[in-house]
Amino acid sequence: MKKAAPVLIIAVLGLGLGVMIWWVTRTDPVPPTPNDPEQVNVDFKPENFIATFDLNEDGEVTFDEFNKRYGKPLADNSPPLIFHEDNDGPALDAAEAFKRWDRDANKVINANDMQLIENKAWRNFQAEAEKKKLKAVVYGDQWLMLNEHQLAAHDAEVAGLAREELPYAGKFWAERYLGKWVTLVDEKGDVHEGYMSRSETRIFLLTDDARLSAHDPAIVTVTEAPADEPHNLYAAEIRKIKFDQRDPNLELARKCVNWDLVTEGDTLYSRVLIFEPTNEEALNALGLTEKDGHFTEKGN
Repeated sequence: MKKAAPVLIIAVLGLGLGVMIWWVTRTDPVPPTPNDPEQVNVDFKPENFIATFDLNEDGEVTFDEFNKRYGKPLADNSPPLIFHEDNDGPALDAAEAFKRWDRDANKVINANDMQLIENKAWRNFQAEAEKKKLKAVVYGDQWLMLNEHQLAAHDAEVAGLAREELPYAGKFWAERYLGKWVTLVDEKGDVHEGYMSRSETRIFLLTDDARLSAHDPAIVTVTEAPADEPHNLYAAEIRKIKFDQRDPNLELARKCVNWDLVTEGDTLYSRVLIFEPTNEEALNALGLTEKDGHFTEKGN
């Protein structure tokens, strides 16, 4: 018993020393601070979005504007402004974060997007589109569910509209390039047909292969086609039609088929299908079938 006493004393002293070390060195869990990136995401309000990212103060935010400020501190000693998917998981990159706020998918974030964020009906519409593997898009007051074919046509039309351009030969052109239809003989004696426009020193010719060439008016010969030539008629009518007007686009598409302006007819039928994906005339003209909002080529 006398030999065991020192061992017991040492054990007790060791235990006490261990408790003291634990007490001195222990640390309490550190609660998240307002400077954590996740907290910035949670607290950021939709009504602050445009004021934060609209660098040129025109009332809307482009991706370039968003990208310049996203992921950077808004003030000294503040955390970077980073958004997360559902306030959890890894941070979204700039492109993904921009899409999250661009609710109408028109490549610009404005007051309309802020309204949609707060709109429960729109969120439900988006959820329904996602279930169908379609893209929810807003055009004017219309909510659309678009497949890949429709979305490509929609984006091209919206971009052309923003630049005030008209469709021809599968591309979009400034209105001035769709002038009178002419036959042009160049300096080599080669004959070309196309839409003619002029600058002070040059004649420009836009041909049906979507090529724009410049010529010296002093060394070419130009013969204008009559006003009722199909290209002239197309140029006159396409200026009057909005791309979301079904009946005028259908009517001009039929004329283009008769005029053998195939590419223009396809563009017009694609316009119709953006807003009416079940339109049989447009589907047949483009060789497509529709099922649950998706298009497949006939025979596939």
